[in-house]
Amino acid sequence: MIVNQHKETLKRLSSKVINNLYLLSGAPNPRAVNKVSKIESFLSQYHLYAIQFQNLHKQNTLGIDVGFKNFSYCKTTGKEFPLEITKWEKLQLYQKFGTDYQNILQENSILDKQRYNCHIANKLVSYLNLESCNVKIMEVQRTRSGGNLATLPIVQDNRDLERAIFGKVYPGILFPVEVNKMINYWVYAHVNQESKKKLTQYRKKWRAELVLSWYGKLYTLPGFKEQHLTKKGLLEFLDLDAREKIDDLIDSLLYNLYINSTFSNLKEFGKCLHEGNNDLTGVVEKRLRFHRDLLQPIYDKYELKWKDVN
Repeated sequence: MIVNQHKETLKRLSSKVINNLYLLSGAPNPRAVNKVSKIESFLSQYHLYAIQFQNLHKQNTLGIDVGFKNFSYCKTTGKEFPLEITKWEKLQLYQKFGTDYQNILQENSILDKQRYNCHIANKLVSYLNLESCNVKIMEVQRTRSGGNLATLPIVQDNRDLERAIFGKVYPGILFPVEVNKMINYWVYAHVNQESKKKLTQYRKKWRAELVLSWYGKLYTLPGFKEQHLTKKGLLEFLDLDAREKIDDLIDSLLYNLYINSTFSNLKEFGKCLHEGNNDLTGVVEKRLRFHRDLLQPIYDKYELKWKDVN
């Protein structure tokens, strides 16, 4: 296990290496602005990984994209890429779980609104079979987004749904991640400011393009017989209408792959430190090259430029 004695080893590395180590580990502290704080954040992230997840005999991961109207989740099995997708589904929760609810007062009363949401949440957590997954990650809502000065009712409903899922998992661990952190990990932290502005115009489009291009590299779909995965092929395979959006499905897989990617990096970084390998710089650079190779399809299409991490 990495403990405090490794701080001195890490301090000898360049700021550039530490920045990449911090980024690729998915370290949680947004206030880690200097070298020492990033080292401490990395060590805490590795400590959690090492004691809770490193020695799982069989890893089953659940990635969740929250929404009452378009709830999506993706389950995978495996610890090494490519992971095998075991369940990938998009649900309209009101239709799936709400039709048998009986009002006590009337539909729009506060009492029935709260009971209705709890009714749906309870059925959902049972349907997800959370106990079957030993690694869980979920999108969490920002209370105010898009320039809104107040929390929108649908956002509040989603927050209530999140709490229900967190409550069902507790005292187990469920990783909460905002969509911006997930996108930053995969792409934004690796490209320059001009490229970020360019990508912002097509956020949903390039995310789908990227994930579809990773088929066979980061994940497989047992039973899918085509060599390449397309939007049309995915919708047909999942038995969804051809007019359906795939944004939420894509994000649920992105969250799943996000946690698995950080675990893969943490495994390599930890092994390097434990074995007394002095080439941690080389290991970090190798993992960074692997990550950037995954981004090559959109890098070429959108004519992006890499960011120099100092």
